[in-house]
Amino acid sequence: MPTIRAPVSRSARLIRLTPLIDVIFILLIFFMLASTLEDQGRVPLGVADGGAGSESASDQVHIELSPVGMRIDGEPLFSGDVGDAVRQRLRQTSSEVVAIRAQEGVTLERLLQTTADLRGAGIDDITLIPSEAP
Repeated sequence: MPTIRAPVSRSARLIRLTPLIDVIFILLIFFMLASTLEDQGRVPLGVADGGAGSESASDQVHIELSPVGMRIDGEPLFSGDVGDAVRQRLRQTSSEVVAIRAQEGVTLERLLQTTADLRGAGIDDITLIPSEAP
């Protein structure tokens, strides 16, 4: 037996947006509260003015990072523990500042790992020296 349907009005066919907007706002609030607003990956570093910082160059321990190795005050570092080697060099020079210069080709990951190793060894006064122009 055939059924007769009443015509559906246009307003009944439209999707109501109010519940959808409510869900979006609830999700927005949830993710805002669930995420932290503090920047955990911040690395405090000083930047020297062309290699001439507040201390003279002889009062600093210089680390030069290259794509294939590392030098501390011009001497190559063969052991893996940069923190101990720099801490020993700081005791010899009675300095507290470590200046890092990264040559072209050194990855940011390697630079950050070196600074993390230094901080793990208790060295907090780290300065970046800009690379010299060729």
